Amino acid sequence: MNKLVSLIQALFLLWISLIVVECVFPVIIDSPEIQFSPRLDGRTTVVYKNKMYVYGGRAVTLAPPTNQMYVYDFEKDPNAARMSLVNQKNAGPICYFCGGVMIDDHRMMILTADIVPLITTPNLTDTPIVRPHVFDFETSTWTIDERIPTYNESLKGVFQVRTQHTTVLGNDGIVYTIGGADFVYGNSIQESWYYNPVDNSYGVIASNGFPYYGIDHNSFVLSNTTIGSIYGRDFSAEGLVYYPMNEIRVLDTVSKSWIAPRILTLDNDTYNGTASAATATFGHGKYVIVLGGYIESEEGTEIIADIKIINLETNQCNIIDTLPMDYFVAPRVSASAVVIYEDFLVLGFGLGWVQGSTEIPDIDLLRLPKMNRGGYLLKDPSSLEGTWMKSFSTISSSAPKETKKQMSTLIIFVIVFSILIAICLGLIALALISREELTGKREPKKARFCTPIGILEPIWPRRIGETFTSQFYTFSARVLLFILLIGFIAYFLYNIVNSSISTTDSFEDRETMTVPDIRFCYAGWEYNDIFDSGTEFPELYCQNQKSSNLSYGCGEILPLNRNISTPSFPGQSGDTKCYMYKSTDSDSIVSKDSPELLFNHLASLTSENQMIYIQFYEPKKNPNRVVYLGEDISGMNTNYIDKWLETEGNGNSDDEVVSRVLTIYPGTYCSIQFETTYTSAIDPNNFWNYIGIFPKYIYTSELTITHSDIMKFNTTALFGTLDESKVILGEIKISPAGFTVKTTTEKRDDTFVSALGVFSGIVGILLAIQVFLFGATPADPWGMFQKASFRNYQKKKKKEELERYFGIPDVKSLPFVTPVHQRFTSIYSLNSLQLKKRQNPTGEGIVLDEKIELPKAADNSEHEIVEDSSLASVVNDLNNRLSQLEGRNQILELILKSYYIDDKIFREVYLSHGKEGSTSNMRQVGQE
Repeated sequence: MNKLVSLIQALFLLWISLIVVECVFPVIIDSPEIQFSPRLDGRTTVVYKNKMYVYGGRAVTLAPPTNQMYVYDFEKDPNAARMSLVNQKNAGPICYFCGGVMIDDHRMMILTADIVPLITTPNLTDTPIVRPHVFDFETSTWTIDERIPTYNESLKGVFQVRTQHTTVLGNDGIVYTIGGADFVYGNSIQESWYYNPVDNSYGVIASNGFPYYGIDHNSFVLSNTTIGSIYGRDFSAEGLVYYPMNEIRVLDTVSKSWIAPRILTLDNDTYNGTASAATATFGHGKYVIVLGGYIESEEGTEIIADIKIINLETNQCNIIDTLPMDYFVAPRVSASAVVIYEDFLVLGFGLGWVQGSTEIPDIDLLRLPKMNRGGYLLKDPSSLEGTWMKSFSTISSSAPKETKKQMSTLIIFVIVFSILIAICLGLIALALISREELTGKREPKKARFCTPIGILEPIWPRRIGETFTSQFYTFSARVLLFILLIGFIAYFLYNIVNSSISTTDSFEDRETMTVPDIRFCYAGWEYNDIFDSGTEFPELYCQNQKSSNLSYGCGEILPLNRNISTPSFPGQSGDTKCYMYKSTDSDSIVSKDSPELLFNHLASLTSENQMIYIQFYEPKKNPNRVVYLGEDISGMNTNYIDKWLETEGNGNSDDEVVSRVLTIYPGTYCSIQFETTYTSAIDPNNFWNYIGIFPKYIYTSELTITHSDIMKFNTTALFGTLDESKVILGEIKISPAGFTVKTTTEKRDDTFVSALGVFSGIVGILLAIQVFLFGATPADPWGMFQKASFRNYQKKKKKEELERYFGIPDVKSLPFVTPVHQRFTSIYSLNSLQLKKRQNPTGEGIVLDEKIELPKAADNSEHEIVEDSSLASVVNDLNNRLSQLEGRNQILELILKSYYIDDKIFREVYLSHGKEGSTSNMRQVGQE
């Protein structure tokens, strides 16, 4: 019993120690113009025909907002969401925290204004109010209400662009904007407001003794006449003040004012508040699901991973469990949440703090707790469960799934070898059971294959006159030798499959070398605004001082658009701007006479923390080309680029890139040399590589750099003080390590061809053992080609002799239909006439002896013989009979020669190999 308990405890510990793997719902990008998954910070998300539409926001942090729209289709493929760009017939507004709402079943409204002047124009005094922009999903067009809006001019500042607010469509058809901060200055907005699409009017929500100034909060429809807001921070208070977790702030849509809040019953009051959570209503508006969010305290920032469901009818808030246990969803803030098909919640995007701020481009799909047709949950609120899904076709089980493990090659060989041994032992057992039938002492009852004798008959060495013991030993020896043969085959196959790889190096001298892609990133300077192109950042220049053409080999230097992506680096301060030296086969070549490129930086020094990050890339392995230049590079799909962008944003580099990264100060002198080694690696999935002929290689290359000691002069001492004017700082010399290219070629040590010789020798040894122990069956002297040749020769020879003998053209067999006496006399007459014409020295071709003659009848008939009682007649008749017997004998010889035995081949062999010896022997015999 104690052992059983220990075993259960061990299994339990093993189960809880399973590695939890982060999972996401698969997304397939259908639009080729989408090079990587957009991050979409500050986006607006709506649902149309159970498809999630995402509009606006920023593709990455610090990039300018966009007006692109993406659609996630969950119907095309049950195993993945299909994402593509929406083809908008006219451009919509550029917005950030757009706050879009569906005003009917096919139209989305966004209340915003042109935000570009708000960002690029300092001290802008005349800020416009937001206007309703409507997108029709049926026609894919944008429209704007051209009517003059109605509002209180003194409250114009209330109706301008905001951030960190919420937008809700009430059941009265009016759009409510709640809370938020000023888009330009970030000041707190004192009032919430509403927009009436019917009369194009704006109004302010009265505080009514319950003022609400929330940011990063969540809002939703409570009832036909109320709207609720939960969580978030009170932006009017000093410090980090969060709204209580157990309060729902209530907006009365009839009086357009705030009323007393609702109080929630919580099953867990661990957190004092939260902000930037994602919410969505479901169950016909009876429930609100809350995911993520964060809370800041003296200990730091904590992202909340709990998922809660609020019952709006009972004001009960419960934390729910999610299954399966091994499905991990990254906690996040500022995410989007929408409900599709009434039963599934789509959680997407947002920011996470795993190692610094991380943008999340993925989506996850949660199956909501089961509900009845009325929209009520079937389970008690304290035992609710949601299920994270990997696809619509299969729902993840609550129990951890066992990973399928493939059997090793060795285990497969052992299994096959064991089966063969079992078969051989079974055959031996059958032989012992059927020993009397095999030796012929007893006739088998049935000769069918299903009987023991029927099974053994094809493989049992039965020879007449041999004892059963001898036959059994022979069979056992054959089985043993067969097992050994199979063992050797398995051994060779195992060695071939798991063969070691040897390499050989070859070197090629070249007159010129191509400079790879180089990315220069400058960190520590500042952008003036999000639309600034980096005028304060250093400028990069290249020249070749040893060439008469100073631009020789400098190629093209391109600034990388930070609106697409901006890398960060460990210990970085300030913003980042990057340039890329783009390598081309025609413009990025250096020669032995002028191998060195010199790069200078024209910059202003404003901080001692300003740095330069230099990274080298092979052109065909450079993800910067995909992200910034829109090129297609084999192997760099969306998933690859997403992971690369994640490392770029986290300030991390994978192992492949670390060896090609150099960090220096602006005023630095250094020399960098690069070298590319090429490898022809054996393709492990190619069949011919195992055979050993026609090898197929995977061609790879590896770029490495070496650099001299970095010399940094004292910038402050050189200039006296840090200067804001641009000067040339330091220099970087880049050249190839040499003009010899190294290529490494791989080769499998064990292949089928190399093992064939050894295997053939082993087969010969096994056959020799069998012959030594039990003798050998006479070998067939002729092979396949000889047999075919003999067969054709026999047919031709038989046809010629039959035609000559019977005088019948194209004869194929003996004319047995002709009467016997006519057959022979006709043959004799025919041969008598043609005998002398066709006679040859060797005697071949003469069918009858020329001395034999048959008398003819008086009427010249060849077939009638006149009988006479005289002696002459008797002699004549006797001659006739002898002639007929001679003809019959020759016919029999012809039949045997044509159909059974032809001794010509043996006579030819005899004459060619032993003619002289045979002749001398015959002479000796004759003399004796």
